[in-house]
Amino acid sequence: MLRWTCALWALTAACGSLPTQDPSHPRPDSRTVHWQRSLADAEALAKQHGRPLLVVLNMDGESASDRVFYENYRDPAFVASTRRCVCVVGSVFRHNAVDHDAQGRRIDCPRFPGITCGEHIALEPQLFDKHLADGERVAPRHALVRSDGSKAFDLSLCFDITDVDRALAAAVQDIEPWTPPVGDDWGALAARRDASGRAAFEAAIAGIRDPREWEDAMITLGAVGDDGALEALRVALARSPDVPLDRLLTAAEQRGLGDAFRTLLVERAQRVDGELGDMNAPSDWRTAVRATGIEATNLRVRLWAIAQLFCPPGPERSPVGALLELGRDAAKGGEPLPRAGWLKRAAAAAATLHEHLRDLDSRLANDRDDPDLLAAIGLASFDLGRAQVEAATAGTQLLFEDAARYLERATTLRPTQFDWWLERAHVAYFLQRYEVERECGMRALALTGHAWPLEAGERSAALQDAKAVEALRWIGDAEARVLPSRKPDVIFLGNDHTPLTAVSAMSGGLVGLGLAAVSPFGNGKDWVGFASFAGSLGLLREEIAILMHAQQRLPAAADVRNALYAALWRADRWQAAPALADLALRPTPTADAQWWAGHARLLVAEELRRREQPRAALEHYAAAFPLFAAAERSNPTYADSVRAYTTLLQLGSGHACAQGPAADRERAAKFLVAAAKAPIDFTQLRDGLGYDALDLVDKVLEWRSGGESPVDGAALLAQLTAAAPTSPFWPAAVSDALLREALRADGRNPQRADAETVDAGGKPIRMLMGLPTELGDRYLAAAVDAGARAVRTEGSGDLEKQAYVQALTIQAERTLQRGKADGVRAAIEQGATVMAVELGPAPTTAEPATAADCAALRTWLQPLRQKLGPARPRQRDGR
Repeated sequence: MLRWTCALWALTAACGSLPTQDPSHPRPDSRTVHWQRSLADAEALAKQHGRPLLVVLNMDGESASDRVFYENYRDPAFVASTRRCVCVVGSVFRHNAVDHDAQGRRIDCPRFPGITCGEHIALEPQLFDKHLADGERVAPRHALVRSDGSKAFDLSLCFDITDVDRALAAAVQDIEPWTPPVGDDWGALAARRDASGRAAFEAAIAGIRDPREWEDAMITLGAVGDDGALEALRVALARSPDVPLDRLLTAAEQRGLGDAFRTLLVERAQRVDGELGDMNAPSDWRTAVRATGIEATNLRVRLWAIAQLFCPPGPERSPVGALLELGRDAAKGGEPLPRAGWLKRAAAAAATLHEHLRDLDSRLANDRDDPDLLAAIGLASFDLGRAQVEAATAGTQLLFEDAARYLERATTLRPTQFDWWLERAHVAYFLQRYEVERECGMRALALTGHAWPLEAGERSAALQDAKAVEALRWIGDAEARVLPSRKPDVIFLGNDHTPLTAVSAMSGGLVGLGLAAVSPFGNGKDWVGFASFAGSLGLLREEIAILMHAQQRLPAAADVRNALYAALWRADRWQAAPALADLALRPTPTADAQWWAGHARLLVAEELRRREQPRAALEHYAAAFPLFAAAERSNPTYADSVRAYTTLLQLGSGHACAQGPAADRERAAKFLVAAAKAPIDFTQLRDGLGYDALDLVDKVLEWRSGGESPVDGAALLAQLTAAAPTSPFWPAAVSDALLREALRADGRNPQRADAETVDAGGKPIRMLMGLPTELGDRYLAAAVDAGARAVRTEGSGDLEKQAYVQALTIQAERTLQRGKADGVRAAIEQGATVMAVELGPAPTTAEPATAADCAALRTWLQPLRQKLGPARPRQRDGR
């Protein structure tokens, strides 16, 4: 236990070293848009103050959405325009793992300060259905909705994102800036519906020191609060027991928030604070039970059962802690774990089962009481049923019913056949007859000399018996599944069921699954099942503790590691992943432990990028490189895996360098070039945030509000082709990115003309589009050169040809748009040859070209344009 205490102390210290706020991460203030928490709040404010509603959709991983976040939403002029309306934003992407910390404090979304991720996620479908359903579900999208429901503008697919700035400034120029109401008394604060007012009310509650003020605050909240007052109640709950729980519950009931407040109590009981792995920290399960109010409810009975098990009034230890201690004793001896357990029967081949069953049926006609024959028919029916489940074949249920019937007859005739009872339990599992599964597991356990439930003194001996452990697996699985199978609101009620049954089922599931896991035969699946059942009960602290022990015992088990990471993220303790992974490096690091330590840092780095903390992300990426390299040195068979993850580290580091207003894109380009050296398929490689190599090429080369990228496209292309001379992927990627920048450069041109294009769904539309620009010409020429290089590279395919000819054709069309024909014919003929498109005879043109000549050339190239589709870059999901 001393070793664990020291390790956990180091873990806590390591977690505390992580930065919680990146300097580039804005907090809600006068320089940021004031987003509202809900559509109801926003519409109420708009109506009350006579303001239009600015409705925004945003997404992650898309260049324009990133740029409006970094540039428009931080631009003083744009922010000043938003003060004249009420702003609300929807995005389905989560940036924080949770919306509140262990003390109940709100965690602002790093992308949209002032609201939580849960709030903007909930808003996205509401905004689309209420105000934006007349258009495509694309982002970024900005619409200004007047009080009568009409729109002053609805903008999406803008090549120039400053179009939004101009449209908003023009639409609100005659509206006075909105000044939130003043007043700091409880009545004024509780009545406010704007996000800053709600935050002020919550801050005032958090700052109460005089117990008499609690009464005034809660009376006022109960009198004038609304649904949004739940956040204030959450803050007040964090101060319990200073404020009486009954007073908080009364205020919640007055506002119709009683059920929601009880949910807060359950969340509070589940929180994981203090040292990870410590199961002796105080819990609020008993408080949650007391506040549920109505005794005959499923929730109350469950909470009561949990409280009985995990909040004992005396010095009794947590049942999970006792199991883990038992497992540490059982695993001693130095033998590699897990040990080989009960050897399960291999299923018969599906191709021979039909014939085998016919043969068995004919034999059964001569001896209907042969237990071996009955069991054989049951097992063959079961194997065929499982094969048909995988193939989704009709009649599978009948096969399982036959298997259950024949195996039941076999065990009746020979009740001492251990493996038949396990097979019956397996069949019952497929039939979802969990009471039968449990009973069969108990009969099998009895044949090993043990009775269920196991007395504490019997457990150590049972853990050393592979047959007993296999029986415990089925008992634990059945106990765990029986609990949630009962119907809500009648669970454990009536003549046959009492709350004590809930305690029995929970205890049985934990003990059965736990004993199988902590035994020397426990594998990763056992540990994950044990932890998952604890997590399903809301025991997040115990779930993490179980998985921490599993990681120590089975450092190579991927399912254990992934389950631990998921549990840490649910508990908002994701920062602990590297320190936990490092525990497995001692006393002697193995290749598996080194690999997972690197992987943990990769996950944390991605989380930091998601939270707009790129500099901290770079530190974790840097720490992961040597760990993956060490894993390969320890075990050379890891070379392919290490190569792929090292490439992800390089791309992730590049994304972090290119992220935010303080981006270092020259450094990002160096990471990109380093990644390009890897001989892997970049078309299939995405990181945990959904970004790929093409996204990094885009971000390195894109024009931003400060002007052109410091990275030259031609220079980057030369570096990438030197790093990967035989790959057409990189020149095609550069060509596509430069084509995007060419069209965006034109889109920023204030000189515009009505032109044909397509909407987000690919439907033809007409809209004002910027005329060709000199900067667009330069980008486009570079795109053509890069595309030509891609096509010349051996192994190029349709995607590379399409990218090259698209740029070539757009270049020709721009020339015609200017009333010129120089080089058009040669370019189109070249493109038609590459794409294998038949063109008619080229029209004869004069020098200089006339308007009629240009029109004839546009008509002549139409078969190629139809083959290419709309004049735009490669279509990529979410881009």
